Amino acid sequence: MKSRLAIAAASLFVAGLLAAAITAAPSANVSVRLETDPSGDPTIVTGTVYDFGGVPVIGAEVNVSMYDGETLRSYDKDTTDSDGEYMVTFGPFVGVPWGVGDEIRIVAESGDYSGTNSTTAQDCPLQYVNVTLSTVIPEFGGLGSLVPIAGILGIFMAFFFARRGRNS
Repeated sequence: MKSRLAIAAASLFVAGLLAAAITAAPSANVSVRLETDPSGDPTIVTGTVYDFGGVPVIGAEVNVSMYDGETLRSYDKDTTDSDGEYMVTFGPFVGVPWGVGDEIRIVAESGDYSGTNSTTAQDCPLQYVNVTLSTVIPEFGGLGSLVPIAGILGIFMAFFFARRGRNS
């Protein structure tokens, strides 16, 4: 009985570690670049930062990055206004380059809460990217962090019951 419980707890722990590793690993998505040179036109990246209840967040720090593949092309930041909105301009006139097909990555933070979102830059003057804040660690996702914790608790329970069985 003790060995079955220990095996079950260890299996749950290993499964949790595998799930966390899979959800934390970078995706193998291959994006096709539409152009490799920076665009000659400006674009505005804008959106709203919401809390987990859907209410706009005032004063959130928003970091906007343009990635050409895995290479950071440019970066800028803003703070949300009284409507929870942010706005960053990329382009040749402001010295912050971007290219059609770049990945736009948004990271927003307010207090202990953070959120991320991303999209592909289109050939247009305005790009909308909203972000919802949460307490979940983005690298692990919601379920990915619960499974290892359950596995660790399972191991502690197995040792507790095994020790309790020896003392009886």
